[in-house]
Amino acid sequence: ERTLAVERYQEFRPVTNAFSADYGGVMGGVVSIATKSGTNVLHGSAFEFFRNSKMDARNFFDVGDPAPFTRHQYGGAVGGPVVQNKIFFFGGFERLQEDLGTSIITAVPTAAARTGPVNPAVRPYLDLYPLPNGPDLGPGIGQYTYEFSRVTRENFLQGRVDVELSDKDLLFVRHTYDRSRQVSPVSSGAIQTTGFAPFFTTSTSGNHFFTAEAKRTFTQNLLNTVRFSSSVLTYEQSPANTLAEPLSFIPESPFMGLILIGGLSQLGNYAAEPSTQNIDYWTWSDDLTYTKGKHLLKTGVLIEHAYADKLTTNHSRGTYTFANLAQFLAGVPSRFQ
Repeated sequence: ERTLAVERYQEFRPVTNAFSADYGGVMGGVVSIATKSGTNVLHGSAFEFFRNSKMDARNFFDVGDPAPFTRHQYGGAVGGPVVQNKIFFFGGFERLQEDLGTSIITAVPTAAARTGPVNPAVRPYLDLYPLPNGPDLGPGIGQYTYEFSRVTRENFLQGRVDVELSDKDLLFVRHTYDRSRQVSPVSSGAIQTTGFAPFFTTSTSGNHFFTAEAKRTFTQNLLNTVRFSSSVLTYEQSPANTLAEPLSFIPESPFMGLILIGGLSQLGNYAAEPSTQNIDYWTWSDDLTYTKGKHLLKTGVLIEHAYADKLTTNHSRGTYTFANLAQFLAGVPSRFQ
């Protein structure tokens, strides 16, 4: 959908087959990217891309006008000398602001289905279902379509410093920071596992990447490159809602769990939330390259360390399953997890 940091790319090279030994450990394609560095001349750029839904066509599932959509992607980059011919800097910033409206189709109890006998314990949850605004889908079930704005905010910051230590020694350090937040609907594309506007998922990520590289040219034929990199990646998905009352199934839960009813859309957040996935990863490599005429010989060593900390929950707030609408209204679940 989006690509940040384009202003900081100097060049890129995709490698899809016939990998050399230094690309070991991968099975798919490899994209090698070189970032820009500063020069003896101070220069910079700024940009903004803007798009909205004014010219969008109506989606088949939209009710009325097309769902609203607004995207701003803007930023800039600047580079130049710190010390002429010795030390250079280059850095940039980008931000993405996107509000993407989507039309979501669900199945809800009809008004007639709510007038019959209803178990008092079920009534607060039944009232969370909106009334249909579309065609009937079966006995006591109607279609309800609503718009949800998926909100995305992302900031990207990168800085690089290059130092020419001597005619034969070059050093650069680079730090990249990327943080994002997104509010998404409970929507899987299937009516039964799609939820309603009061329930949503908040996803946040925060990534730090640090790289340092030193190059030593021993002779015009012999080059040594030492590189260290560290990556810290964090990702979290949290359930959230706008309920006036928690309606918890179990005392220790902050709010209600999930209700699944045959023929209806789910009521509540996903059962597998909250979840986190955090990764610490670092590498150290030392490559020696020798060229002679048309021949090239390259050897080196690579050390990698990865640590993953992952939290996965399942039915932590409880999940009630009802075979059909009649069992739900009677308060007779077929299963509780």
